[in-house]
Amino acid sequence: MQLVNHTRKIIVSNNVHSAIDILSRVKGLIGKKSLSNDECMFFPNCNSIHTFFMSVDIGLILIDSKFRVVKIVALLKPYRIILPILSAKHVIEVSPEFTLKNVSHGDVLELKQCK
Repeated sequence: MQLVNHTRKIIVSNNVHSAIDILSRVKGLIGKKSLSNDECMFFPNCNSIHTFFMSVDIGLILIDSKFRVVKIVALLKPYRIILPILSAKHVIEVSPEFTLKNVSHGDVLELKQCK
C-alpha cells in the first residue's frame, strides 16, 4: 500500500504493510533487524502500542478516524509502551527518521492500494 500526505501533497511511502489479522498484529515489527526510512506498518483500530521483544527503535503516527494526525511519537525505544490515546483510531509504525520529515500534527493522510 501507499501512504499519502494530503496536506503536504506528497507520497510518504510506497512500502506500507497492514497488520489486519491476529498474527500480523501480534508480530508487528518484532524480529526486524532494521527499518528502512520508507517502510511503515499500519495497525487499524488500534490506539496503543508496545515495543516488547523488538530490537529496533521506531516512531509512531497516531491518526483519528478521518486519518488526521493526532499525535506523533518521534522515538520509541524497545520494551516501552504507549498507553491508549483516546483521540486515536489507528497507528502507523515508522522509522524514527521518517516521522518528523514527512508528517506533522494535524496533517491528513490516506492509504491507497499501489497500482
